Amino acid sequence: MIGAWFAQGEATMIRSAAMLGLGALLLAAAPANACPADRAGFPEAPTIRFATWTVPIDGVDPVAEDSIHLAVDDDAVEAAYLAEEQATAQAMRAWMQSLASGLIALLTVALAAVGLARLGSARRPLAMTVLARRPVPAAVVLSLLSPVVPPLVLMHAEREILPSPVLLMASAGAALALSMLMSRRRLAARLRWAVMGVLGGHSDGTLVLTEIEPKKLVAPPGARGRVPWFVADLAASAGGESARVALGQADVDDGAARLLSRLANGGLVAGETLTVLGATQRVPADAASADPLCREAPMMARIGRSSCARAVISAGTPADLLRRLQLECVLLAVLFGICAGSAALAFFN
Repeated sequence: MIGAWFAQGEATMIRSAAMLGLGALLLAAAPANACPADRAGFPEAPTIRFATWTVPIDGVDPVAEDSIHLAVDDDAVEAAYLAEEQATAQAMRAWMQSLASGLIALLTVALAAVGLARLGSARRPLAMTVLARRPVPAAVVLSLLSPVVPPLVLMHAEREILPSPVLLMASAGAALALSMLMSRRRLAARLRWAVMGVLGGHSDGTLVLTEIEPKKLVAPPGARGRVPWFVADLAASAGGESARVALGQADVDDGAARLLSRLANGGLVAGETLTVLGATQRVPADAASADPLCREAPMMARIGRSSCARAVISAGTPADLLRRLQLECVLLAVLFGICAGSAALAFFN
């Protein structure tokens, strides 16, 4: 019994030893390049060798040339990166061009607004010239507008809305320039059709253009008590005739405003003349002492506003007034073109 048990154990040990030997033989005979990765230089510089897989197509040899290769193509990757960089650079260039055109249009509109403000105050009521302060320089206006530029740039970077406010401001500037140009043309037409010469003998409401020599300031007809000097009447001599000009019904330029201010303060204005455009009206020469029912009281011409427009008082001669009107028309046409161009630039941006 014991001998049979020893014989069975010895056979089992021999079988196990034979299997171990066969396994060691198989491992020793395995090829060294069976692994796809080369590990010979791993401690110093690890390198990886990519394998190539082929997907067989029905009816085609797997190793044929029509098989699909998934190998990594460095040229294709580099071309993709280059195309992406070019697209990004082109988009940035287009955005910068849009921003630059918007800022240029905004700057031109601001300068045009300053020019329109200066031309708009060329002739205004005398009371406004007295109460108004000195005009604001263009550099100050631009410095006040400069803090608005960074928020507009940031909003343009996110929403690209810069052309919208520029288009609105440019359109408003163009409309204002066009209206001012038309008003200058109407004033030039009034100059062309006004009656020049003596003031006597004209009916009330006749449009006249005359050059006067200012004398003094008097109270307007029907006024009681003291009146401000800028709404008084200007007693003047027009071609040897006595006349009055209603300052409260007229628009004056800067030269005429300075002359009238000097006259009101007791200054001398000898040799200086003014050009007056307005409608005539016959009034008593001495309104304070004239009897309302007396028909033989001396009369004189009073120039004031007409039924359609205010009177105009300008320093210098009628030729000087006409030249200034022509220059203002040219400047307004240029400003209209600038505003219209800025509006077009913002619209097509």
